[in-house]
Amino acid sequence: MHSPRKLIFVIGLALGISGSHGFAEDEPLPAGALVRLDAQNRHAIIRIAYSPNGKLLALGDADSSIHIHDVITGKEIRELKTFTDMASAVAFSPNSQILAGGDYDNAIHLWEVGTWKELWKIDLRSKGVYSLAFSHDGQTLVSTDGDGTIQYWEVHSGKEVRKISFRKDFQRSIRIYSLAFSPEGQFFATSSNDETIRIWEYATGNELLKINTTSIFNLAYSPNGRTLVSGGEDGIAHLWDVRTGKELCKFVGHTKSIMHVGFSPDGLTLTTSSEDQTIRLWEIGSGKEYRKIEEQGSMLSFSLSPDGQRLATESYIWDLAAPISKQTPLTAEELEQAWSAMSGPDAAPAYLARWNLVRTPDQTLPTSEAKTRRFSA
Repeated sequence: MHSPRKLIFVIGLALGISGSHGFAEDEPLPAGALVRLDAQNRHAIIRIAYSPNGKLLALGDADSSIHIHDVITGKEIRELKTFTDMASAVAFSPNSQILAGGDYDNAIHLWEVGTWKELWKIDLRSKGVYSLAFSHDGQTLVSTDGDGTIQYWEVHSGKEVRKISFRKDFQRSIRIYSLAFSPEGQFFATSSNDETIRIWEYATGNELLKINTTSIFNLAYSPNGRTLVSGGEDGIAHLWDVRTGKELCKFVGHTKSIMHVGFSPDGLTLTTSSEDQTIRLWEIGSGKEYRKIEEQGSMLSFSLSPDGQRLATESYIWDLAAPISKQTPLTAEELEQAWSAMSGPDAAPAYLARWNLVRTPDQTLPTSEAKTRRFSA
C-alpha cells in the first residue's frame, strides 16, 4: 500500500514535474478542451475543487500553495501560500463564500473568498490532513487525517465540536484518504488504508455500515444518495449499495490506481482519473467506457462543474456537454434484458437496468406501457 504523499513523489520524479508545464501561449488546445489553466510556477496538483457557483477553481499544489483560477479565462487570480507542506485538501463552502485548505503538515486554514482574508488556522496534532468537506448547511467543516481521526469544526469559530477515532481497529496508523457527504448531508462515507469503506450518520457520528474492500483513495455519492462509487489501488471503480454494502457494478479499464471519482449531476455518468494519466467517462447503466481523456500530469484529482458540463483537471477545463444518451444505444436483446431485470428478484441487475432504461428514452418509451402493464399484472 502507498500513501498519496508517496504517490506524488513517485509521479513527480517520473514526469519531471517542476515549475511550469511549459505550454507555449500560441499552442493549440487539445480536442475537447475549452480553456488552458495558467500553469506558471506550479508543481504537481494534488486536489482540485470547483466553487459551487461555478466561477472559481482551487488547486492544491505540492509546492505548499493553493492556486485560485478564473474558470472563464483559466488565469490564476490568487496564490495562497501559507502552508509548510503539500496542499493536500481543498473545499469550498456551499455558498462559495469560504475556502478551506489543509496540508500534510497538519494545518487547516479558512479564507474568505474574494478578499482572501484568513479567517482562522488550526494546527492539528495528527499525521496530516487528507480530506476536507463542508456540511450541507455550511456551518461545519469535517476533516480526516493520517491517524484515523475524523473531526468536526465550527466554521465561524474554528472550535472542535466532535471527534471520531477508529485507530483501535488496525495495527498501525489509519490514513483516512477520503470523505464524501451524501446529497442531503445526513450521512458521510470515508475510505482508508485499513481497506474499508465506512458510512456514518453525520448528526450522531455513529458508524452505520462497514464495507471490506481494497485500499480506496476516493469516494463519491450518487446524486440520489442510494449508491457510492469508490476508486483505489486495484485500478477498478466499484459501485456500492449504501444500504446493504453490496457491490452493484465494476468499471474496468484503467491500468493503474484510480485516484479520483465523481458522478455527473444526473447520475448517468461516472468519471475517474488514474495514475495511468487518463480520465475516463463511463455509463452507469452498462459499465461501458465511452470517452477517454489523456493528459500528462499527476492526475491525482479533477473537479466537475456544478452543472456537469465541464471537467477541470491539472492543466485544462474540458467540455463534457455531449449527451450520454447518444453514446451507446441498446440492442433489442439488451433492451429486453433490461426490462426483465426490472422485474427480477436481484436488486443489483435491477438497479443497473433502471439506469440503462433512463439513459435511452427514445428506445424505452415506446415499449414502456406494455412492459409496465406486464409487471403490474
